[in-house]
Amino acid sequence: MTASAADNRPGRETVKNVSKLVMVFGGAMALCGCAGNPLVGTWTANQTEGGLNGTVALTLAGDGTASVNLNFTGGMSSGTTLTCTGAGITQSGFRWTSTATTLSVTGTPTCAGSITCTAGGNMQTLDCSRLSMGGMGASTLDASTYALSNNNNTLTVTTTPSGMGMATTLTFTRRM
Repeated sequence: MTASAADNRPGRETVKNVSKLVMVFGGAMALCGCAGNPLVGTWTANQTEGGLNGTVALTLAGDGTASVNLNFTGGMSSGTTLTCTGAGITQSGFRWTSTATTLSVTGTPTCAGSITCTAGGNMQTLDCSRLSMGGMGASTLDASTYALSNNNNTLTVTTTPSGMGMATTLTFTRRM
């Protein structure tokens, strides 16, 4: 049998197809983190800042990238009801790593988005330059401690800012 005839046997073609499927499936597993780190996923926590109520979403991707989105829906300030709209403020471009107890997020993020809040006819737009992202900047998440609970569906992160800052603890729930 010649080499080209051997390459065209049905059994060899089946092995090639299975190999392709394994590579595609394995790549998909790596992208979603299904077989890897239990921290991979999107985590949300309630966030209050300056009388505004909303959520912060921390996304830890299987490829080692991370992003943070902060969005407010409204709140109360000095007895005045606040209403907020907008897609939120997102910082992306972080890199993350972890050990069994520490989470490190580093990098120089890019920031996009805004939130417009109205109170008593007055509008104010919050953007990247005006908001601290709920303590979720790169310098504050570097070497934070974390704990998973509730069957890996609750993530508690304790951050201590560089210098003399006080520790902040946020409890996130895995977004399904």
